Amino acid sequence: MKEANLEDQYASFPEIKRPEVLKFLDWIHAQPHISDRFSEGEALHFFHACRYSMEVAKQVLDTNLTARTHLEEFFVNLDCERPEIRRAMRTVYCMVFDFWMYEDGIQPGHVIVIDLKNTSLGHVARIGLLQMKKFLYYLQEAAAIRLIGFHFINIVPFMDKILALMNPFMKKELTTVLHMHSDLKEFYKFVPQEMLPKEYGGQLEEANVAKEIYYKKLLDNRKEMMEFETRHQVNEKLRPGKAKNASDLFGIEGNFKKLDID
Repeated sequence: MKEANLEDQYASFPEIKRPEVLKFLDWIHAQPHISDRFSEGEALHFFHACRYSMEVAKQVLDTNLTARTHLEEFFVNLDCERPEIRRAMRTVYCMVFDFWMYEDGIQPGHVIVIDLKNTSLGHVARIGLLQMKKFLYYLQEAAAIRLIGFHFINIVPFMDKILALMNPFMKKELTTVLHMHSDLKEFYKFVPQEMLPKEYGGQLEEANVAKEIYYKKLLDNRKEMMEFETRHQVNEKLRPGKAKNASDLFGIEGNFKKLDID
């Protein structure tokens, strides 16, 4: 697991002042509840995502690590040889994004694309409201990226049901970059066709092939990924002031029901 070259990243983004990033890193290492193994490259992700605001970067980083600590279904016990992880890798998993960011470094912006092809109403009915709330909370409040696009392609007739599930948890900033496409030609206006996998008319390897490539990378770097998981969590017992829990982040969990489909 090779971290993106720092010199290349600073050269690509000359507006970033390295002494400021190092000050940020010093602050991170001074926090008793955060791992002292947090790297400059990892700090750079947050500093860049927060548009070089030291105070915002501190807040987002603490929120990120706190969320990853308490979002157990997404970010805890990420041994890629576990049967549950093997099953999850047949679809999609957050570990791939972590690995890609670590190796590729900071980017001008990120676009999330969700393909709804072959999605049924039954799939939507099984989405938990609490899980949706947690996912959108992490995406909007804690992810160390500049999200410039959130696209649904091959949208389904019951798209309104999916939006009804998402809307209560979306901020205005997310709705402004949210787009839905029934025609890929419209989608190509946002994402150049040549950048997509072959099954979407692009020039890259098919998604299934890319998935297997990254799963092999995860297996080959299993120990490093488990260390990454630990490094990106907080020790609530050492947090200055009051320790946080899941309810502090997501509210009273209570008896969240799944979406009712009319």
